[in-house]
Amino acid sequence: MPLQRAQRRYLGYVIATALAFFLTSGMRDPTITGSLGEGATTSTTATTTTTAVANAFGFVVGDPVTDPGDDLGAAFAIGIQTGALPDALAPRGSAARWYAEWVWAYGTSDRGDVVAGPRGFIVDGADDRFELTNFETDPAGFVISFDECPLDAELPCASTDLIQLDTNECAPADGCPTLLSPGGILAYHRASILMHPPRHVLIYEIIQGPQPVAAIDEPTHQVRFVPGKPYFMPVYEQEPGQTTFQTLTVRYQDGSSDRIDLAFNAEDATAPTTVP
Repeated sequence: MPLQRAQRRYLGYVIATALAFFLTSGMRDPTITGSLGEGATTSTTATTTTTAVANAFGFVVGDPVTDPGDDLGAAFAIGIQTGALPDALAPRGSAARWYAEWVWAYGTSDRGDVVAGPRGFIVDGADDRFELTNFETDPAGFVISFDECPLDAELPCASTDLIQLDTNECAPADGCPTLLSPGGILAYHRASILMHPPRHVLIYEIIQGPQPVAAIDEPTHQVRFVPGKPYFMPVYEQEPGQTTFQTLTVRYQDGSSDRIDLAFNAEDATAPTTVP
């Protein structure tokens, strides 16, 4: 039966309304993508949570360590990194103190904060970045020993037990490690550092001299001297043998020069001796 005019108008209204409802459904409900909508997309935001991990000393791994609290290991690491290590932590003549002097003489001067590592505290060492851990202290609060570990956990750590202390203040002679220059410098051998084998680092302390020393060097530049400090440190890439001989050139503050000769005997190649 033919539709009346009013019926046709009503049916057209229903069709238009339904079509408009379908076309705008994506705008009314953002979770619905209208198949006829142009460039319609849906987006969701994912939230991730990072859990902080603390090392055995209670410091968050990856964070800078600027306040050691009452942790002596953290305080020692900060002292190494800042170049201001209290005698109360590492007294003069201790392995911990000689470790610090070695790092300061050979390491970088551009140091940032100590960083908490998974095993301990990351600092700038003598020739790389290392993680210090396994601290042992005495009742007085001195650091007795610790381990220096490469950042690669597959590589072995080295203990400060490999710092050999020498308290022999013998008179200069064959077989004695004390050094005497022609100009009058007297230097005692204080320690040998064997923590980075096969390298040997020797530490000498200048006890007396005719005047302040400005520099100490040798042709291959394998010696460190920090002006203002009484120490110099020759380094050997392997254990020095009986035929090892080295001459260090000393320059005094007035511009004059001196020399220090090092030789090694057969009985103890790690103990230098003046040439008889």
